[in-house]
Amino acid sequence: MRTHPLTLSLLKRAPKAPRNFRPEEALVGGGENVVLVWDGPDTLTYTIEGPDGLSVPVPQRTGPDWRWSPGPDDAPLRDATYTLVATSPDGRQPGYFLTTTVAVRRPEFEAVTATQGLFAPRIEGTTDKGVIVLTEDGVEVLAADGEPGLVSAGKAEVEGVTTRWVRGRDAAAGWIEFPAAGLNVFRGEGDRKWGTVAADKADLNGINTAWVQGRDAAAGWIEFPAAGVNVFRGEGDRQWGTVAADKADLNDLLADRARVKDRLTLDGGLTVTDVLETQSGPSRLIVHGRLDAEGELSVNGELRASQSAEIAGAVVASDLTVRGKLRTNHEQFKLIVEGESLFREQANANGGLAVRNEHAGWLVHAKGEQVSIQGDLRVHGAFRSDS
Repeated sequence: MRTHPLTLSLLKRAPKAPRNFRPEEALVGGGENVVLVWDGPDTLTYTIEGPDGLSVPVPQRTGPDWRWSPGPDDAPLRDATYTLVATSPDGRQPGYFLTTTVAVRRPEFEAVTATQGLFAPRIEGTTDKGVIVLTEDGVEVLAADGEPGLVSAGKAEVEGVTTRWVRGRDAAAGWIEFPAAGLNVFRGEGDRKWGTVAADKADLNGINTAWVQGRDAAAGWIEFPAAGVNVFRGEGDRQWGTVAADKADLNDLLADRARVKDRLTLDGGLTVTDVLETQSGPSRLIVHGRLDAEGELSVNGELRASQSAEIAGAVVASDLTVRGKLRTNHEQFKLIVEGESLFREQANANGGLAVRNEHAGWLVHAKGEQVSIQGDLRVHGAFRSDS
C-alpha cells in the first residue's frame, strides 16, 4: 500500500461574535499593569466595565488581537472582574457580554472583618512597608529593611517584657539598660551618662553609690570614702556639715572640736590625747597638764594633783591632804601638820590658838587677851613686857 502526502488549505474566518476574553497574566502584583485580550470582529463596538462599574470605550485595534489596559491610576489593588460589552453600531445585532477576573497577589483593602479568624504567615503595610511576622512563639515586628521595628500603642498589658533597653518617646528621653547585674539608668543626651531615678519610696536591700544628696542643689550631701562617711553642706566647696541625731552609739569618737548642747554621758570612758582621760575601778579623772576652772570645781571623790596646784579662790573640802604633811580631820575639825610649819606673814587665829605636844598635852594656849604657857619658856633674845 502506498501513501502520498496531502496538503489541505483551511480558510480561517473572523468570528462573528467576541470570544476568549482573558487576561494575559491571571495573577499580578498590586498596582501592576493589567492587559486584557479577546477575539472578535471589527464590526462591533467594544466597551469594558471595570470593577468600579464605569464603562470605558475600547479604541480600534492595530494588531491581530483586541487588547486593552486600564490607566496607571486604575490598576487593581485587589482581585478585579472586568466585563466586555460588544454591540453593533446599527443596533440590529444583539449585544454580547463576556467577563474575566484578574487575581492580585497581595491585595489591599480599606478594611477587613474576619468573624472566624484571619490566617496569614505575615502582614505587610502598603505604604511604609512595615511587616508583622506570625511565628510559632507569637509575632515579630520588622521594619521595611528587615530589622526589628517599633510598636506604638497607648497602653500595653502584658505578662512580661524581654528587652535589652527601654527608652522614652523622643530622642532626648532617658533610657534604661538591663545588664546581668540589674539595670542602668542613663540620661537622654550625651554618651551613656548616668541618669536620675525619682521615686516617692524605695525599698532596697542595699545601695552602692559614691554620694547621696537632698532633692535640691542647696541640700547637704554625704560622701562614702573607704574610711566611712563624710557629711558636707550643700553650699560651698566641700564644707563640713552637721549631723543631727537623737542618739548616737559609737565605739570611738575622733574630733578636732565637739560641742554638746545638753549632757554628755560616756559609759566606757573618755580620752583626750595628752590632755585628760578617765579610768574606772575606782573612778578617776586624770589631767595631763594644767586644769583651769574659772567657776566652781566640785569633786565628790578624791582629787589628787601629782604636780603643783594653783587655786586663786577658796578650797572647800571635807578632808584635805597636802603631800602627806598637811591634812584635815573632818570628824574632829582639826588641821594636822606632820612637819614644821613656816609662816612668812601673820598667822591669825580669831577663835584662839593652841600649841600642843602629842604626849605632854598643850604647851601654849591663847584665848581672848590671855596667853598661857605650860612648861619652860626659853627666849633667845630680848623679852619686853608693857606692864
